[in-house]
Amino acid sequence: MTTHPRTLNRFVLRARRIEAHSLASNRQALSSLSKFTLTGHIKLDGTMEMRRSLPEEEAFESLAARVRPVLVKSESVHHRRVLAAIQSTLEATGTEIPEYLQVRLAGLQQDWSRFDLDSSNVLRFAMQSSKTDGSETTPQVSDTQLAAAWLYGDLVHVDTHGNKSDGLLFPVKERYSAAVTYFAHAAVLSLMTLDLVMALHELGVVDLDEESLLEDVVVGVDELVDESVAYVGPAGSPMPSLDIAHELPPDFRPFTATELLRQTPANQVQVVLTSDDGSTVGEYEAAVSRRTERDGRLHWEALVAGAVTFEMSFGVSDGEVTDSRFEGIASCAATNQMKFAEAMLARAMATSREVSFHVADQKFFALRLPPHVTEEVTYIDVAIDTLYDLVVIENITHQVLKPLTGGYKSTDRALLRRTRLLWEGEVVPFRSGPLSTTAPTGVVPQVIVMLATKLSIADIEIPLPMTCIRHPLMGPQAVTAVADSDPPADRMMMVVPLDEPFMAWAPERRQAPGDDDLLQPASWALSHFDEKPFLGGAARGTCMTCRATSRKSCRQPPAASTRPQHASRSRRLQRVQPGLHLHGVLNAAVGVDHRCGQPAPHVQHHPGVIGVRLYRLDQQVMVDAVEERADVQVEHPVLAPASLPGHRDRVQGRPSGPVPVGVRVEHRLHLGLQPGRDHGLGDPVRRRRYS
Repeated sequence: MTTHPRTLNRFVLRARRIEAHSLASNRQALSSLSKFTLTGHIKLDGTMEMRRSLPEEEAFESLAARVRPVLVKSESVHHRRVLAAIQSTLEATGTEIPEYLQVRLAGLQQDWSRFDLDSSNVLRFAMQSSKTDGSETTPQVSDTQLAAAWLYGDLVHVDTHGNKSDGLLFPVKERYSAAVTYFAHAAVLSLMTLDLVMALHELGVVDLDEESLLEDVVVGVDELVDESVAYVGPAGSPMPSLDIAHELPPDFRPFTATELLRQTPANQVQVVLTSDDGSTVGEYEAAVSRRTERDGRLHWEALVAGAVTFEMSFGVSDGEVTDSRFEGIASCAATNQMKFAEAMLARAMATSREVSFHVADQKFFALRLPPHVTEEVTYIDVAIDTLYDLVVIENITHQVLKPLTGGYKSTDRALLRRTRLLWEGEVVPFRSGPLSTTAPTGVVPQVIVMLATKLSIADIEIPLPMTCIRHPLMGPQAVTAVADSDPPADRMMMVVPLDEPFMAWAPERRQAPGDDDLLQPASWALSHFDEKPFLGGAARGTCMTCRATSRKSCRQPPAASTRPQHASRSRRLQRVQPGLHLHGVLNAAVGVDHRCGQPAPHVQHHPGVIGVRLYRLDQQVMVDAVEERADVQVEHPVLAPASLPGHRDRVQGRPSGPVPVGVRVEHRLHLGLQPGRDHGLGDPVRRRRYS
């Protein structure tokens, strides 16, 4: 009995594959192929010319191959097993099916009983041949024998046995002609059996798996396009295990566009960022991505950090570089991962004094960088926080999110960080109270559950896992009956002690924590962010209730060192920069070293000034710093199946007041360097000499 559902599910998959064949797309035409039809023309001399229409041979071979498992007795989807599974299912359920379905089942049982590849049954015709004088007469051979000889002797095997061998007495054209009617008829019966099974499934008699109904049964395209991550290692290295998502084998690394370009030694460039004292701030394996010649100058574009392109040009005379210029910088970041790499590069440049390009271990080109602007570096830090959260969520959920381009607020940053920590399996501060919820009359929920949903931030739909919310000392307040509710229910405000937030965790990412775990949650740890308006006075540095000074810290973005916290946002209108900019991060004289430790003779000791700056809006944007209530209200929670350990005493807390949200931050980390306005001239002056 247990094998019957498996048999029917496997048959549905096979029959759907038959149905998807081009020759089965028109059932009427397929039915015509299953009938043996001859057209004849009698000549005056008494001879007769006979014609039989045949389908394209290669196409029909593939149809016969798809039908074959339904005809082979050793297969799990052989027609006798399928019909027996249907009959047994009907008898087991005791369901009375409509009379027309009973008639269809009986007809199928009768038609299928004639199909046996090992027999000499005659379905449509039998054939015998001899010469006109009666010599060399063959035995009568059925269409079953001819079709079986074609299948096993011509299509899938070479040797035939038993009754099939007599089919080899006739040429392949006769075997193929018989196979067309035989296998086309089997295909028609397979589709009719599929229709019956689907009708029984719709009546609830046959239970089919969703996989059997929806799984792809054909490829359907002439080109396969797969997106994946490739890795490259030394030639001759053994193939590593495919489980390399978290730890790459030694000498293996992701095969990126930069890595592809660097396969050509002439494209290999090393980019080094150094500070005032000459120490290395950052080092990147870069690659020349394009070489062009314009206006008699050679232009190079170097891809750095896989997301940013630096363009340089060189004058060449008699094979020697005469002068070098920095032309600009452009972003090619198309994903959140690339945007994160771009932001990290911008942060490293903001704390560097020089960026140099090395070819063949020689410093080839260098740019002096001006001191960074603190306010604009703050925007980069915010971008790093946000992009890091998005990339981590993408990696955990295996979903590619829309690239970050729109504007977002302080509340969005808090929601995103909280979501990332939930996906990482942390217990996190949720928000300050109270929370509105509904529960059966007389029930005080110990856990409030929010179902999985989507979080919309900066035009990005971010998956939010199912979330459990609790505080050891939370209690009900302002309990009122819900009118006309069935069963009876109460609406209440769940409150917590003053200046203490609710705690949250994702049950699919970690086991239900005890109250001790709730006392030491992971901190949001957002840079340039004040948690107090969102979480209350105990948000940072102390734990709930006991005010302990220890607290778990969360995993932070790379190079996100401790940064000063901004004071609470002002409630008045503020004039702020709408994007992330580094104004004048490159605005200095450029000195070029040419393949040696000392500058080449053609390099000036006092070169012309190249004015460059990052893209930024020339106008500022007025943004309202609005006040609104906390970001989540749980109206219809799912109650926990069992009470969690907690204190029975309830402490009534104060109702939450308005929370200042802060100013909107628009993510536009543009690294496109443009020629600057030198001394206020409309066009940039690339070179000048001192008198």
